[in-house]
This record gives sequence, structure tokens and C-alpha cells, in this order.
Amino acid sequence: MHRTLRTLAALVAALLVALLATACQGGHDGKGVTITYWANPMTAEPEQHHKELEKVLTAFTEETGIKVDVEMQDWTKVYPKIISAIASRSLPDVFDTGTTWAAALQATGGLMPFDDDAFKAIGGRSRFVASSMASTGAPGKPPAAVPLYGMAYGLYYNPTMFAAAGISRPPRTWADLVSDARRLTTKDHWGIAVGGTGALNLVHHAFVMGRQNGGHLFSPSGEPTFDTPAERAAVRRLLDLMDVDKVIDPSMIEQDGIGAVTAFGQGKAAMVIAQTASVTTLHSLGFDDYKVAQVPVLDPLPTGGAPVQSIVAGTNLAVSADTPHRAAALQLVKYLTSDRAQTMLSAAFGTLPVTKSVQASAEFSDPVRKVFGQILAHHSEPMPQVPDEGAMEIVLGEELVKLWPHAADGSLTDAEVEQALRRAEQKMPQR
Repeated sequence: MHRTLRTLAALVAALLVALLATACQGGHDGKGVTITYWANPMTAEPEQHHKELEKVLTAFTEETGIKVDVEMQDWTKVYPKIISAIASRSLPDVFDTGTTWAAALQATGGLMPFDDDAFKAIGGRSRFVASSMASTGAPGKPPAAVPLYGMAYGLYYNPTMFAAAGISRPPRTWADLVSDARRLTTKDHWGIAVGGTGALNLVHHAFVMGRQNGGHLFSPSGEPTFDTPAERAAVRRLLDLMDVDKVIDPSMIEQDGIGAVTAFGQGKAAMVIAQTASVTTLHSLGFDDYKVAQVPVLDPLPTGGAPVQSIVAGTNLAVSADTPHRAAALQLVKYLTSDRAQTMLSAAFGTLPVTKSVQASAEFSDPVRKVFGQILAHHSEPMPQVPDEGAMEIVLGEELVKLWPHAADGSLTDAEVEQALRRAEQKMPQR
């Protein structure tokens, strides 16, 4: 009898140990579990993104029994909100992040590292497009996120306006762009649109044009290097489109990136440099008189210059390091990056699939996506993968926005550009 009781006790103890081990591994996640998800809109209206996303999440819940509580975020406010949530340990289970923030968020320790086990749980690392994987964290460390939506900057242009101006092809060099923009600036429309309040877009342009000049926003050791001849020339080159060349509507100093795309879609400008998902804004305007070309670069390039056309743009998907539902969170990541979901979401948002199999499918071989796919794969660089990248976007973006009113009234000086870059550099965190 005692032997039987001892045997039963041993079996119960073994069962308890197994249950505890399973719980620690998140194995209790499944039917009835609700996880939280912060999503960043890829459409002009967040409600539209939410509607399309819910179609995928409903299918996920039906398949897994895991419910998802979605909260749409504001791209202009979500980075500091994530930082605050990390500090207070109140992150959602799963959340979208910008590709440019990967290393900065990784450095906080608030994101779950995607180690070998995590990648195994979502189907493997090798299925993701290499260029998109390049913006998921600092080199030499397990990624802090995985790609969700792929994007790049391209040159949208109006072929009808080009033909009316006697221009037979899109510009290939920066000199061509300026020349074409002058010919396209008439009493009816402007040559190109750039939003003067779109701080993030302006930072991205400064990075890309700086790389063409041979510049870097950070030194190899991670120190900010904004105030350099290469970066000054890059910023001045962009501002000169309004200040010197007079090919941007001065009222654009009051518009952001979406405003610039809207101006293009309304026929107020013949060109705009914008990201892949801007096609959804154009479609919402009922505008289809556009084509997309690669972004013009300097020719010849200065010594040390690189023919970079775009940042590695898009959205990453991260998991909180503190989530009590790790297994369920990884199931959601696996589902959102599955071929089925990538096909649905990319079609809905006009983005590029981030998995090799879907990106290579016939469904995404249209001319617009082909151009963006080539830019992303062969002509893009990730923003600096350093811890202070997020802070740089804020302080540098603020200073760049302040320069546009001076460009609008034709009073911009080289000294003002230099001072703005120096102020941004001085505002960066001291290490």
C-alpha cells in the first residue's frame, strides 16, 4: 500500500514538474488566450489598415483559437510610446516597429531576441528576403524583430505631364531630375513635391543623399557625424529644389510625406519620391496616371560616394521580452509572415512581400512592384544599425523641418544648414 502511494506520489510530482515546465515555456498558450498587438498603418487612413488586417487576424483566430486585441498606432508618435512602454514594462505581446529603429530598440533589452529557437518556431530565417533582414538589429546579434512589410523609396512620375513637356523618359541622374523638374514646372503644376513637415522622410532623404556624397550619419564607433561637408551638401541639394531651382510649391512647407503624395495624386506636381505603400494613397484618390522609376543619383559620384537610392524601408514585427504568452505571440508572427498572410497583406497595402516565395510569385510581378523590388534588393541600404538611431531621427528631423521656411522665401544660407546639423549633433545623447 505504501509502495502504491509512493508510486502515485511520484507520478503526481512528475506530472506537476512537466506542467510547470510547459507553462514556463509558454506551452499553455492556445485556445482562449488573448494577446495584444500594436499595428502601424500602411494606408493613408488607419481604419482601412485595421479593416484589412482584421481579415487576416480573424482567420488566425479561427485556426489557432488565439484571440488578438489590435490597437492602431500613429507612426509619428509610436517610437516614444514604445520606449516608454519598455521602461514601464507595459509593452503589448506583439508590435510593429519601423525598420530604422531595430538596433535602437534592441539596445533597450525590451524586445525578445529572435534566436535559433524563435526562428524555428516561425518557420526559419532563410525564408525571409535578405535585404529586409538587414534592418532587424545590430550586426552580430540575434535579430530583435523580423520583417513584416517590405518597402523602398521610388520616383513616382506622371507620364502624361512628361509627354506634354516633351520628356521621353524618367530622370536617371540628379542633374536630369532638376532639369526635368524645371521643364515640368508650369502655371498648372510643379515639377516635384516634397513635404516640409515630414521629418522622418526628410531624415531618410538626408541619409540616402548623404551616402551618395560619401557621408555617414554615424562613425564606425556609433558617434553622430551629421555636421560634415558630405551631409551639408546632401541637405542643401534637397532644399535647393525649393530655394534655388524653384520647382517645389512653397506651400509644401506645411505638408508631410502623405501631403506630398496627395499633391502628386491631385495633379499639382509631376514627380514625388515616396515609398511603396504610397500606391494606396494614390488609389484612394482615384489616381492611376503614374509610373515608378528608380530614384536618380549623382553622376558622377564623389570620391567615396555610393549609388544608394533608398533606405531599407518597411515594417518589422517584434515580440516583447516580457510577454507571458511567448508561444502564442510566435504563432502570430508565424502566421503574419506566412505565404497566405503575406499575399493578402501585400495586395491590400501595396507593399512588397518579405518572404522569398511570395515576392517571386506571379501575383507580385507587376511593373510597379518589380521596380520597388529591384530598388530594395539592389539599391538600398539599412539606416545605421546603432542604438542612437531612434534619437537621431527625432533631433535631426526637427532641425531639417526648421530649414524649409527659409528655402520657401529664398533666404536659405549654407551657414544655416551647417548650424542646423551641428545643433542636431549636439542634441544627441552623450555617451
